[in-house]
Parts: sequence; structure tokens; C-alpha cells
Amino acid sequence: MSLLSSVKESPLCVMVLSMTFLISGIIVILLQLLTLFLVYPFSKSLYQVIVCKIIYMHWAQMVWLCDHWSGTETRLVADKKFLEFVGTEHAVITANHKEDVDWLAVWALADRFGILKNAKCLMKNDLKYVPLVGWSFSMLEMIFVKRDFTKDKKNMIAGFRSYITYPIHCMILMFCEGTRFTPEKHAKGIAFAKEKGLPELKHHLTPRTKGFVVAMEAFDGKVPAIYDLTFAVSKSEYEPTMLNIMRGKKFIFNFHAKRIPIEDVPKDEEGQVKFIHDLYKEKDMLYEHFVQHETFEGCNHRKTIPFPSKWSPIFVEVFWLSFLGFPALYHLITVLTTGSLLASATALGVVLALYILSKFMIGATMTSKGSTYGGNKHRTNGTSTAASEATSASKKD
Repeated sequence: MSLLSSVKESPLCVMVLSMTFLISGIIVILLQLLTLFLVYPFSKSLYQVIVCKIIYMHWAQMVWLCDHWSGTETRLVADKKFLEFVGTEHAVITANHKEDVDWLAVWALADRFGILKNAKCLMKNDLKYVPLVGWSFSMLEMIFVKRDFTKDKKNMIAGFRSYITYPIHCMILMFCEGTRFTPEKHAKGIAFAKEKGLPELKHHLTPRTKGFVVAMEAFDGKVPAIYDLTFAVSKSEYEPTMLNIMRGKKFIFNFHAKRIPIEDVPKDEEGQVKFIHDLYKEKDMLYEHFVQHETFEGCNHRKTIPFPSKWSPIFVEVFWLSFLGFPALYHLITVLTTGSLLASATALGVVLALYILSKFMIGATMTSKGSTYGGNKHRTNGTSTAASEATSASKKD
């Protein structure tokens, strides 16, 4: 292991990065609150623009971790329409939900097109209560769902209709599978698909269609397109988790992207349900191509398009480290080496609290603690395990 790798994996580095992210998050939330009280009463549209710009000062740190700290590559295979229109219009993004960090991969891709700050999505209601992140998402008017469709529908329609009134183009992310892939969930999905006569997917969970149907009803054709993203991680000896990225582990994120005009989506609910199932059948074929060839290149005769990372996340991280991270570390060392016993104990208590909070936030991004499924070296085994479990389930039926 190189010296740089050892430094990146050190608890001290993880602590400094976590502390910088957490404290900057508090500052960003305070700025959002200030904007809420001072701007929102007079101009909702101006408030929406400002809070989106403010949040970039927080989210860009995550992109920096991905692109620059870990050196993770993002590779894109896309059609011409996607490249021509992305960032110039409101769009619904349908993405598969394979990994613990697929949200971060979408952020890294969005940042390359300058639309990260405009991201909107559906979230589990529990995330609303995750310190800092959840609070900030609330002020960004994210839609939180409780997995009770009767109660969620009204909230979803109101949220979706609000997005299309934004003065900036929104990227509305939807994970139609509803939850991340695991072999156990996949086995249940296969059994459900058999029972309902739905397509049996090899690499994805059977998509939930109600949210998409509600979105189409709410948008009423006013969102010009759907951007369909299929995501995969190249094989690696490490699992693609937020913690491994913080430890400087490099991954290769791969995307296949295409633009679907909204006119191609059926107007009726039955047609929209079929549209989503057909979309995921195609995702499954794309992912199978990736499993066989370790690339999406060649799908639909498309090639990988080089998109280097942007410099703005570097500027944001340097600013926060200079303003918060390094000064906090200096004062901590000073207190521990020259301060009183009470001051040292207090400083260590603050560090411990921040460490626990950061671990909690990282844990909130993980599919399951201690899971061996990761999609890298376990990808093929995970698929075969799910298939065998599905076979066992069907035999029991």
C-alpha cells in the first residue's frame, strides 16, 4: 500500500473530512433558513433559485470525494439527443437502483452537465430525520414518501407540480424499483413477477409503477422528456460504498443514457405501466451486456463519451477545508497538547459526537449493514444466488 493510500485510509483523514462536511452542512442549513425567512415571503421563485445554489456548496464536497479524492471514473454511453438536451429542460430521470452509491454516481454525472444543484427526487420518509442532510432536503422541497400510496399520492402530485414551476430546469430522479437490489429482494421479485405474469428480470427488481403513473398525471406533458439511466460499477476488490470512497478507494462508474420524448409515453395508466416494465426489460438487457463485456459500449452502436470531472468541486472543498477543516484540526491538536484536562475531554467529546454522527449518516446510505452483496466482485455470484433462491421459491409454490 502506498503512503498516499495509507494517509487516505487513516482515521484522522476520515475525521477531518467528516467534520468539514458536517460543520459546513450546519452553515449551509443556516443559510437556507435565512433565505427561507428573508426571501421566501416575498418571492418563492427567487428562494428556489438561491437555495439550489446554496446547496451546491454542500453537495459538491461529495462529488469531490468521488471524482478527486478517490479518483473514481465516470464513463458515459449516450445517444445524441441526451447530449443535446440535458441541462436545457425539465426532465424525469429513471435510474436503476443497484448499489449503495448509485445516488452519488448520478450526482457525479449531473455535475458534469452543471445540473447537480437542480436535482429533485422521491425519498423514504425516514431520511427526513437524518441530521443535516434530511433537514436540508426538506428546505429543497424534496418529496418524502411513507410507502403508503393512499397517503403519499396527494403529497407526490403537489411536489411534482411544484417542480415544473421552478425558474430553473429540474432533474427529477426516480428509482422505480423503490429500493436497492439485494439477492433476497430479487428472489421475492421473481416470485411476484411469476404470480402476476410480469417480466422476470435477471439483474433488477420488478419496478413499482404507481409513482411513475402519478408523476405522469402531475406533469401532464409539461416535462418534455425522460432521461433513462442504466448504471453499473466495474469489477473491483472493494465494495462500492460511501465509506470506501472516503477511504480513497477508486471505482469506475458506468452509465448508459438515452432521452425519451414525453410523447412516446402512453397517456393511459395501463400503457404507462407497460412502458415501465418494458423499460426495465431493456435495462436488464443493457446490464447483461455490461456483465458480459464490462462496458455499455457497443449497445445500440454507441461509444463511450469522455466527460472529465469539473473543477468547481475542488474549489468548494479547498474553501471548506481552509475555512473549517484545517483550522479545526489545528485547534483540536492545540487543546489536546496544551489545554486543561476538562478542555481536552470536551474536545474529544465533540470529536466523538461528530464521528458517531458521520457514521450514522454513512450508515443511512447503505443497503444493509454487513451485507456481502456489492455488485463488484460479488456481482455474478449475487445474481446466481438470487436466481437459485427464486427457483427454490417457485418450487415451494
